Amino acid sequence: MTSKLIFAAVILSILLTPASAYSEEPYTININSDRDAILAGQKITYTANITNNLNHTDTIEMSITGDPQTTWVTLNDYSIRLEQGETSEFKFYISPPFDTPVGKYLFRLKATSKNNTQDSISEDINMYVIEVSKIDITIFATDKEYYNIGEEVTLTTSIRNTGTGKSRNTTLKVELTGLSTDQRTINIPPLEVEQEYMEKIKFVFDRHMDKGTYGLTGILLDESNTVINTMTALFDIEKKSIIKQKRDETSTILEKTITLQATNNGNDRGTARIIEDISKIPQTIEFDRKPSEQNINGDIKYIWTCDLEPLQTCTVTYKIKYWVYFVAIVVIIALIFAIVHLIERPLITKKCEKGRIRTVSIEIKNRGRRPMDGVLVQDMVPIMFNVAESSTTIKPSSIKRKKNGTLLVWKLGKLAPKDERIISYKIKPILDVEGRVSLPKAKLNARSSSGIRYKIKSQSIRVS
Repeated sequence: MTSKLIFAAVILSILLTPASAYSEEPYTININSDRDAILAGQKITYTANITNNLNHTDTIEMSITGDPQTTWVTLNDYSIRLEQGETSEFKFYISPPFDTPVGKYLFRLKATSKNNTQDSISEDINMYVIEVSKIDITIFATDKEYYNIGEEVTLTTSIRNTGTGKSRNTTLKVELTGLSTDQRTINIPPLEVEQEYMEKIKFVFDRHMDKGTYGLTGILLDESNTVINTMTALFDIEKKSIIKQKRDETSTILEKTITLQATNNGNDRGTARIIEDISKIPQTIEFDRKPSEQNINGDIKYIWTCDLEPLQTCTVTYKIKYWVYFVAIVVIIALIFAIVHLIERPLITKKCEKGRIRTVSIEIKNRGRRPMDGVLVQDMVPIMFNVAESSTTIKPSSIKRKKNGTLLVWKLGKLAPKDERIISYKIKPILDVEGRVSLPKAKLNARSSSGIRYKIKSQSIRVS
């Protein structure tokens, strides 16, 4: 009987003893991660599986402690309710800041029963922060955005390492794109954390050829020739023609030679105007290149116009004969012209009728025995008059507004011997005109069949 009671007591004791008394740990924790070593600033993902080994349902509180800061961990206090033998999965992350030194760091995941703090288990986590260089372009700019001709362009570039290790074979390739090309490669020396490397690159441009918009491109490459970053900077070089003129004179007993030069020292195509005032020189002039003749502010000017590319020069030379030869030539020319004028000199006359709207008539007559070619008539209408529209007998070839009035031009072509032409047009005063007003002389330019050129003016007339 006594032995039966002892056996029953043992069985009852076994049944009433908690399962935890026969288990090694109240919980089982398995932790897996996507990696063990990371660069500062990155994160590791951890997956934890916890199993309840107790013989009853329990609420388990999860926590992480570690070195140096738990602020690296995204998991705060976390509670899990598990049935007996149940397993649950959860994730958490550890992320060291960018300035974390290279080294090994220990963290501990702890599971504790909410009802009985004696039931707990811990699992260690080892994490490694490895060395990394984080190099980037912080400055990439020219000192100006717009440059004058001949100015030097300075590019400032700065490279900075914000990682935890030195940079090794990093390079910066700089390319210049535009009318000219140049390429520079900079070898970046090893940079410690937070260090900076600055370089100034100077570009010299051809002052006579380079102009317009240019681009600078900086390509940062790591030791494996992989592109880390690319930056660009744009700037402009002015487009401009710079005309410089030079005058040289040489004299002998018989003549004086004047050499005029205009050179384009800019970088863009330009127009040069060489102007000479020769109206007061009473000698004969010989031109190597015929100029145009213009009346500017009452003085006769000879003008040569040259379109010049950069570094191109235009040269004009003329000679002035002294008075002895000038007189002889003048006498001969005067005799020739006197005879020609008596025989074939054309006639041009100008009339103006009275009235509010005045009719101006110009009569041209070929009095010679040969036809005339290239007959050109010019008449200037003073600025105080307007030319009435659709009022001409022969419409002008061109009507140009000038500083001192309106210039009418008629190109009549050929005029047969004894042939006549009458041109008329109407003018209207802009304001009431008091007193008498002079109308300029009409001009006739023509060429006889024998090659004689005529430049004749009509009489001047006054209108009231």
